[in-house]
Amino acid sequence: MALSGLGLIQLQRSDWAEAGALFHQALELAPAESDAAAVQHTNLGALALRQQDWGRAAEHLQQALRLARQQQRPSAIAVVLELQAELALAQADVTQAQALWHQAHTIYQHTGQTRAAQRLAQKLQTGAEEK
Repeated sequence: MALSGLGLIQLQRSDWAEAGALFHQALELAPAESDAAAVQHTNLGALALRQQDWGRAAEHLQQALRLARQQQRPSAIAVVLELQAELALAQADVTQAQALWHQAHTIYQHTGQTRAAQRLAQKLQTGAEEK
């Protein structure tokens, strides 16, 4: 997970090449059907989203969602759904973005993640907002 953490730092610094390299290394080291693989697919999806590479973002987020569901990790599922909503919004699919935010909101409510639920409730009330 150290590679993943370093990748997140590079992502925040907008050093996308280094972030991508670190996330790919971490994914290579992760067991194929593991939580760690789900995290790296989530990270790679978020990176592709920032790079506006919609196809790659969709692929990684779909893999992350599949693994998070397989591992029965509701919080991870909600995070991926939020990223998929951002992807839908970036592609001007407001209806899909709102549906995905609603799913994530429901998970956050059921898992007691109040701040995340409130943040998404605000987005759902005001409609899809661009960052």
